[in-house]
Amino acid sequence: MPAKRILRAMFVEAATAAGAELPADLRGLALARVRGTLLFLAAFFALTIPLRWLTWGKAGGRALAVVTVVSATVSVLSLVTWALLRFAKLPAKSALAAGLVYEVWVCFALAMVEQVLVGQSPMPFRLSLVAIFLLVFPLVIPSPPRWRLITTATCAATAPFAIALAQLLSGAVHPRELVLASVPTVVVGVLAMWLGQVVHRLRVAASQGEALGQYELVKRIGEGGMGEVWEARHAQLLRPAAVKLIRAETAGAYGDAARARFRREAQATSALRSPHTVELYDFGVTDDGTLYYAMELLDGLDLETLVKRFGPMHPGRVLHVLEGVARSLAEAHDLGLVHRDIKPANLYLCRVGIELDFVKLLDFGLVKPRTLAEDSPVSMAGAISGTPGYVAPEHAAGEPLDGRADLYSLGCVAYYLATGKRVFHRGTKASLLAAHRTEDPIRPSLRAPERDIPEALDEIIMSLLCRDRERRPGNARHLLRLVEEASATCPKWTRLDTYAWWSAHLGVETRPELVL
Repeated sequence: MPAKRILRAMFVEAATAAGAELPADLRGLALARVRGTLLFLAAFFALTIPLRWLTWGKAGGRALAVVTVVSATVSVLSLVTWALLRFAKLPAKSALAAGLVYEVWVCFALAMVEQVLVGQSPMPFRLSLVAIFLLVFPLVIPSPPRWRLITTATCAATAPFAIALAQLLSGAVHPRELVLASVPTVVVGVLAMWLGQVVHRLRVAASQGEALGQYELVKRIGEGGMGEVWEARHAQLLRPAAVKLIRAETAGAYGDAARARFRREAQATSALRSPHTVELYDFGVTDDGTLYYAMELLDGLDLETLVKRFGPMHPGRVLHVLEGVARSLAEAHDLGLVHRDIKPANLYLCRVGIELDFVKLLDFGLVKPRTLAEDSPVSMAGAISGTPGYVAPEHAAGEPLDGRADLYSLGCVAYYLATGKRVFHRGTKASLLAAHRTEDPIRPSLRAPERDIPEALDEIIMSLLCRDRERRPGNARHLLRLVEEASATCPKWTRLDTYAWWSAHLGVETRPELVL
């Protein structure tokens, strides 16, 4: 039934988890349009002030004074909000929320101005300025269904509230006139709620059906602050791929640094040939300025998810991960590249052909040639790049970097894999960075005695976590030798263990002839 579908679009979808989120591409579009709308309204309300004085003249009296004050206030607030969104670098979610709060405030201002202009007893069934605003805003600015529902309902309520306030101030409340004058805005508000959900679904459907170069986007599989990752398919080869992209409007919001970082990530990844580094297929820029690159689609789990879902790893498996990452880093460091963001979320255990537990390193977004890393360990925004829980002491201190910074971060990863706990746990990023600079970690075997961590693995992890980089393994090849030596004495993680784990936890069908 139509009524049931309308109610579902308005309330059921808004109540889901996705109802509070906006896809990254639409989030960038929303922020760009919010900023554009703010500038437009600032100019519009500013221009109405002299126009009203010219047309109304002295006859305007008190009404002209009130409307002038409100128009000036809205104009100034629009500029302040625009400056906040443009220069404060708020998180996308916070910036969009600020835009929607501004929408509510403007609706209330329009409702109050309308009472001054038309009097305190407006004609029944008159379409208010708020009603027009309610219809236009969802069409212009994308927003999460739940936010749109709440914002539209609040905006619709401003008109009857303003009428009631005006009647109270006049000393004569007329309930019948209040209801009749409010009906059109409330009806339009309900229509706008439904319209907002429909427009949102159309926008999402349109974004999921687009293509980038030779790649057809299938479904979104991840997103971050600036970019998003899609499962995709090559139009001719029909080969699956993962496409990472940064929308033109998102790149514009973050400036040239975002584009430079994205290009650097693609260039660095394309230069590496280790099978333990994610493979890059293609890179391009669309006509609308969207940057993208296609890489192999990984079939597996990142280590952050794996430990959260299944707990700490077997010691032999931790050594297996260390070996794979070290092989990837050895090539990168030989080419003079420092990754600078080694963490569990950037490491995958994958199925590659008949191989399981194949280690892949990805996300070279913070990579820099060693000469540049020595000159600029601090980001352009003045903040330490990388993830605080995995940042080397010299990186946290803003000192020159080399490959040993990546080895420290890898030590933090191994600590987490072996114990299920971070090296340090602090309440703030600043205190966490300070801990990496000034404190020695508790040994993994003491931090998680129930895990029975072998001494050889314990020693490797502690050597990687030395605050003095001169006492760490000299390079990734040195680490490989240490892992090989430790593997001779540590409990083994066999191919049989691997296939049994994947079968039990991920439902991968095990064929006995493949377990060699």
